[in-house]
Amino acid sequence: MITKKDLKNYKGDKRSKDFRLMKEEFASQKEIRGLGDVINIITEVTGIKALVKAVAGEYCGCEERREILNNLLPRGRKQVRGMTEQEHIEYGTFMNTRKQGRLEQEEVKYLMKTYSDIFNRTWRKVRCTQCALAGRVKEAMADLDRAYNNQKQ
Repeated sequence: MITKKDLKNYKGDKRSKDFRLMKEEFASQKEIRGLGDVINIITEVTGIKALVKAVAGEYCGCEERREILNNLLPRGRKQVRGMTEQEHIEYGTFMNTRKQGRLEQEEVKYLMKTYSDIFNRTWRKVRCTQCALAGRVKEAMADLDRAYNNQKQ
């Protein structure tokens, strides 16, 4: 696995094919979403994954376990508490009525307040709402959707 530090400390010519391939490999590495991805990387690097696939065949249940572990222990944003019954109902209504690609200002305020309450994370106000806020809103919606669906089950 190539890290940003490896690219920065590369001693050869940064115009070379080797460096270009390193950069491409670094760019192609997936974002680590949780414990499942960490375990997957460790088993690949140590050769355990290849051994299990050789013994158990192509379908060994690894991907399912990976997804379960990613959902149970996600990286970064940790849910502090579950949704209250009222929050669950309100967010369910929001999910069913929201428009794809466009949210009104009141909807954004509702999202960010709910996110702050559940994840105990506050957001700084930004000037450029179209750039910086869009990424934050997508992130908050994905986390809230996950919290809503996990509680639903």
